[in-house]
Amino acid sequence: MSKFKGQVVFTSPTKQVSDKFKKRAITLKTDGDYPQYVTFDLTQDKCELADNIKTGDVIEVSYELKGRSWEAPDGTTKYFNTVEAWTINLCSPIDNLKAKFNTTTDESSDDLPF
Repeated sequence: MSKFKGQVVFTSPTKQVSDKFKKRAITLKTDGDYPQYVTFDLTQDKCELADNIKTGDVIEVSYELKGRSWEAPDGTTKYFNTVEAWTINLCSPIDNLKAKFNTTTDESSDDLPF
């Protein structure tokens, strides 16, 4: 299982796909010069993990990358990937403030002589 940390930019409502299956998505944005936007799928009881997450929060997601193949009626095979979230942890309030104001802490710019 891998981990990914980023700022929440979108959380979809839970969608009941069938009687026995529901899903939800959450999109995170990374920091830096070339931010990445990564969407994680939440399914079944994992949908509730995003209930208390707000846009702008910095979270860390533990996820699993899944892939599958599907054979089309014409005989061609197509491949699909899913990034499925397993746990969500809200990062510290300091991380959330940094994300909100887009600031970073640079200890080398300290005015202290030691």
